[in-house]
Amino acid sequence: MTEHAFPELFEEPLSLALDRRGRAGEPAPPGPPLEGRVLLGGPLSVPVTPEYVAEDRDMALFVEQEAARAVYHVVHLAVTMATEPVSPRLDHVQIDLELSTSAGAGGNGGEPPLAWSMAPLKVTEETEIGTTFKLGPQLRIAQVQGSLGEVSRTRTGRRTVPLLEATGELSPEPRWVLRGTKGVPLSGSQRLVVVIRVPVGSRTRVVTSVRAAVVKGSILRKYVRQLPEPLSLSTVV
Repeated sequence: MTEHAFPELFEEPLSLALDRRGRAGEPAPPGPPLEGRVLLGGPLSVPVTPEYVAEDRDMALFVEQEAARAVYHVVHLAVTMATEPVSPRLDHVQIDLELSTSAGAGGNGGEPPLAWSMAPLKVTEETEIGTTFKLGPQLRIAQVQGSLGEVSRTRTGRRTVPLLEATGELSPEPRWVLRGTKGVPLSGSQRLVVVIRVPVGSRTRVVTSVRAAVVKGSILRKYVRQLPEPLSLSTVV
């Protein structure tokens, strides 16, 4: 198992447009964008080269054995929910990644790109925040029930983080959803990590979308922003 430091990510406040999709496909009423409530850092890709895993013999062997079929990339994101303004209340934030192979890339037997491993998979309570993460056998991100912080042995403090759940592992559509509760408002920061498997002979595009919803009275308003520049992952590393 190897330990790696989280790379620095510059977080920028997002302007999320009102999601026009209403119930039963009807257009939603117009409204101003959601400004400055969600900040995003990344996505940033780090290719898994032989040097990257050289300290772990089993992992290096796995990368070598996979070299004829696939290349792996570790993709980092960071999301922060602003504490102010308090109103309207932020109900949830969703980070979607859509993986696709460029047309005519000639992938390996038509295999799709996959979210090979994700962290955190679930956060349910107060957790310790770390500055490193660990890759285990076969490039699986080390998981301990509770939080992303527990894939690290380096501690920088203790704080309450939002409730979080990841879906889409081993699929081309990984997703994280962060929710607040009455006891734990949706605020603070969270690091997100996904190992992406890219079939040899292909180039994978990673389209990142951020969705959020706020509660105004009894009305849930939904917003969305797709990053304009997809991340490109190559099998040449």
